[in-house]
Amino acid sequence: MNTLTARVSTTMVLYLSAATALAGCASRAVAPRPVDAGYQGYVNTARNAFKQGNLQQASTFYDRSLMRARTIDHPAAIADAAYNLSICLMALGELERAAALLDEAEAELTRDKSSFAHVLIAQSQLARRRQDYDAVGTITDRLLSRSAAETSGIQRFQAFVIRSHVACDRQRLAQASAELQSAKAIAGSLNDDALLAEAAGLEARIESLSGRPATAAEYYLKQAALLQRARLYFEMSTAQEQAGQSFKRAGQHGNAATLFFRSARSFLGQGQHERAAKILTDAATSANADGNAEWLHRIEALQVELKALRQNQPSPSGTPER
Repeated sequence: MNTLTARVSTTMVLYLSAATALAGCASRAVAPRPVDAGYQGYVNTARNAFKQGNLQQASTFYDRSLMRARTIDHPAAIADAAYNLSICLMALGELERAAALLDEAEAELTRDKSSFAHVLIAQSQLARRRQDYDAVGTITDRLLSRSAAETSGIQRFQAFVIRSHVACDRQRLAQASAELQSAKAIAGSLNDDALLAEAAGLEARIESLSGRPATAAEYYLKQAALLQRARLYFEMSTAQEQAGQSFKRAGQHGNAATLFFRSARSFLGQGQHERAAKILTDAATSANADGNAEWLHRIEALQVELKALRQNQPSPSGTPER
């Protein structure tokens, strides 16, 4: 079993993307100029840890890269390390230090006469985490008022997505839909599966909040298919689980059981055994509610397989997991 300590949402992965491919490694929109071997070594180790989902290790090595960048007083490197470390810390819930690092990144990029639009995106996400919704509006306004030369389509898309989520948080669904339409217009022009998936997931959230769980489920299915094409499999499995939950709320227990099963099987393949076990319980409940003996048999077979894997998996003390 791998040592995943946390997982970021698709939106968070967008922050860390150097291009629209969303490879899942931390880097700012424009990589810093080459610095020195010590700095680059820390950065490479941090990126590899991030790709594996080990945010604790990634944050440790981004911290070291930041210390090295400060030592040599390299503004672009300081900004890059501070930004990437802040993203890891946000995912780990360390919001106060993340905020200070983002302020440092903005200051250093200003000194370097470089764009800091990606920092504004992270600051707006942080403000949302703090439920400082007025700050989200102010920060995203700053980004959207900047010229096309200073922002990318992905960054403008992110700004509208965050604004739509904030509107959902505040139950302002008409506003959420309007912000979503602006985001979808950008995503369509970029023709990027990960961006389209983010928009589909947001559409699903709005439908769910509007009391239409069956429609929400269809959007989650669309999101899962797009994430599969983008090779974001953890996020794909999460979207499948959300589709199952929406079908369950709509009383479509057969569809719910199918989606729960697919989600759990994918998580099992990723080594996420506890997550898979929980979702398989939901799958069995839905299959029973639907009276589908065939699906119940498949679910029970996967539960047996999972139990065997967990029994053979060493625990931290070196004994099999029980």
